[in-house]
Amino acid sequence: QVPRYSLHERRFVMAINGNGRPIIKTVFTFAQEGHLLWGSFQGDGFVLGQMLGLYVDETQIRLHLQWLCHDQAIHVGTLCGLVSDDKGRGLTLFLNWQDGTNPQEQGWASFRELAT
Repeated sequence: QVPRYSLHERRFVMAINGNGRPIIKTVFTFAQEGHLLWGSFQGDGFVLGQMLGLYVDETQIRLHLQWLCHDQAIHVGTLCGLVSDDKGRGLTLFLNWQDGTNPQEQGWASFRELAT
């Protein structure tokens, strides 16, 4: 199926971090070609992160992440979930996440699109 939404050249910030966790000031920047997604992210608690993934159906994405923390530790993880239109206010990502380096660290978050 063809992805319903293009994430190409779109930027997102965390709006809600589930399980009572604080919102992390992080900006995700996407590129897209067909089903393939890639990009980078920067924010509090780490130096730089990269992501690679794809649309698994018309609205669902799966991303593999790696990021470098300020203490020079490298982490890996995954994000998976849905892309939806926020009633004309841009796109919203509803994603489950898991830290692959520390598997008991997992949760969910939503991300809102930044205006261009």
